[in-house]
Amino acid sequence: MACAAGLAVQETIRRDDLLKNVTAMGALLRRRLGERFGNHPRVGDIRGRGLMQAGELVEDRSTKKPFDP
Repeated sequence: MACAAGLAVQETIRRDDLLKNVTAMGALLRRRLGERFGNHPRVGDIRGRGLMQAGELVEDRSTKKPFDP
């Protein structure tokens, strides 16, 4: 049963062209994160793929020194 459900999910992804949407929305998310946080003094880097994006928080942006735990 789990296998049939997984196949149904894959069919929906293909049928509704969800990968294309994730790619487009991921690019938009990356651009907007860059616009909002790209020059923030505590953001060392923004990176990711698709809708999985992350901002690296640092103590010093110029050296990318991490915060002391």
